[in-house]
Amino acid sequence: MRLPVIFLIIVVVGLYLILIANGYIFNFQAKTIEQTGMISLKSNPKNVSVYLNNIWKADKTPLKIPELTNGRYDVKISQDGYQDWEKTFYVEAGLVSADENVILFLKEPVEMPITDDEKEAFKKLPNNLLNNNIEIKDGSEIWINSLSDKEEDTLITRLSQPIKKVTYYSDKKHILFQSGKEVRVIDIDGTNNIKLAELSNENLVEFFVDDSGKYLYYQVDNDLKKIQIH
Repeated sequence: MRLPVIFLIIVVVGLYLILIANGYIFNFQAKTIEQTGMISLKSNPKNVSVYLNNIWKADKTPLKIPELTNGRYDVKISQDGYQDWEKTFYVEAGLVSADENVILFLKEPVEMPITDDEKEAFKKLPNNLLNNNIEIKDGSEIWINSLSDKEEDTLITRLSQPIKKVTYYSDKKHILFQSGKEVRVIDIDGTNNIKLAELSNENLVEFFVDDSGKYLYYQVDNDLKKIQIH
């Protein structure tokens, strides 16, 4: 009699593991089988602390958080010396909610020495560097204009004070802009609006980041500065 019972247990456990592997869980309270969703994350830097609804989940990315039932989940990614990154995900069964472009920016950007070659290169930059389909509307809104007639323009953010200039960050998944006396960066979905540089006045400045996204260059009254931002 014992062999059939053991065999049955093996079959049940095997079926349960197959369900889990295919994104299902058994809800013991409701006594139902439910399909789950997943959150996928990648960050720069990679050695970070990841929290889901204020509960620690991992100390690095890339990270997949599986077996999540439908609903809202608050994610925070942090590391000493960097601004926290936070985002709310709405998970649906059978789907992956992903953000694989997470960048943590330094709490205290570091001013770096700048070479004569860098100064000359800055002078040759076009004023509309990387703007493409991004623009300021109504003085205080950042929009991405659709490249297709079938899609609508997308509002990124609306501020309470005027925006003087806007351009893409190097990965085109973040946006740089000047508002008042600050140069700031924001995720392309409108989250994580972070100050990168404090300016001496509210005059319009020229600014850009290098291809690595590590350094921000900006010019105030013919004085070119370079700061490390992440």
